[in-house]
Amino acid sequence: MAKCRSCGAEIMWLRTENGKSMPCNEGLHYYNPNEGRTTYITTPGKVKTGRKLGYDEHSAGAELGYTPHWSTCSNADKYRTKA
Repeated sequence: MAKCRSCGAEIMWLRTENGKSMPCNEGLHYYNPNEGRTTYITTPGKVKTGRKLGYDEHSAGAELGYTPHWSTCSNADKYRTKA
C-alpha cells in the first residue's frame, strides 16, 4: 500500500476513465449518487458526486465507491495547481 507523502495516510491509486491515476483513501463505502452532491466518490473509471451513507443507513440505488484522498488530506493545498 502507498502512503501520502504529505500527511502519511495510507492510500491506493485508481485509474480514471481518462487514464489518469487518482489517489484514494482505503475502504469502500456506500453513497447515494442522487443526494447531496457534496462528496466526490471514485468508482472504477469514474468520479461522481453524491452523499456518503453512514453504516446504519440504507438507500435504494446506493452504490459503492472510494473517497479521493485530496478531499480529506490535511495538506492537500500544497499540491493543488493554480488555474
